[in-house]
Amino acid sequence: MKKMILFMCFGLLLSCSGDDDNKGNVKLTGTWSMTTYLNMVDGPITIEDGVFWTFDTQLKEVTVINNKDDKDYLVEAGTYNIKISGNKLTVIRPTYNTDLKFTINGNELTMESYEMIDSPIAKFKRMLVE
Repeated sequence: MKKMILFMCFGLLLSCSGDDDNKGNVKLTGTWSMTTYLNMVDGPITIEDGVFWTFDTQLKEVTVINNKDDKDYLVEAGTYNIKISGNKLTVIRPTYNTDLKFTINGNELTMESYEMIDSPIAKFKRMLVE
């Protein structure tokens, strides 16, 4: 009987692996449409259906599309590898990496740069799949 209980406890410990970060990453997977971009120079910029970030956390990549204008909102348009640790997203770019802090509240995503004191803040809404 003791062996059975010990075996069950061991199995329970193995099932509690360190995948908690991955569960949070699943919330990030999908396409997000930028709604607002705030920086200290231009103030808040309202963006309507022009800047999209599509995350694939299994492939560990993000595709950024900018159909609005030629500004770089946090990063320029392109496809990049990403690394996620807790609420820190690292966009791995050819010349340097960009570290962003992100929070998800329902269908809203907020990202801000770790790199500057008065860092830009971008707000997104999740694009619903039909």
